[in-house]
Amino acid sequence: MTNRKDLSRKLLESFQGIYKVMLQRPPSAISTIPFGQKAALISVAIHKTISVKQLAAALHVTSGAATQHIEALVQAGLVIRNPDPNDRRTVRIKLSGKGMELIKKLERERLTLMETISSDISDEELEIFVRTAGKINDKLTKIGEKKHV
Repeated sequence: MTNRKDLSRKLLESFQGIYKVMLQRPPSAISTIPFGQKAALISVAIHKTISVKQLAAALHVTSGAATQHIEALVQAGLVIRNPDPNDRRTVRIKLSGKGMELIKKLERERLTLMETISSDISDEELEIFVRTAGKINDKLTKIGEKKHV
């Protein structure tokens, strides 16, 4: 029987293999955007509306770096800056129509990829994997929260 340490090592190797293959994928709807801007765009999409300070915290970068990413995304027409109605010093960032379309296209590409990846996996195996991946994600989130307290 395989011990826990061996299984953990195999899991790590699997994640590393998946990451390597994902980096080598053909260009996607969002692949022409630099990594930091891509991360900012996805964070804005997840949060719907976000301040520069919140975005910086989400990306683990300085407010200055977040501002640079936002400026580039504004120039590309992918996000819009709006004043916060509750705090004149704060600017809220949200997706523009063009940004929403790009995110929708990215989501379609990702879903197609996931359907292709999982096509040889039974529904039962996929359900177990989804539950397990959810537990891993929850644990990583808790670990991350403890580090930032």
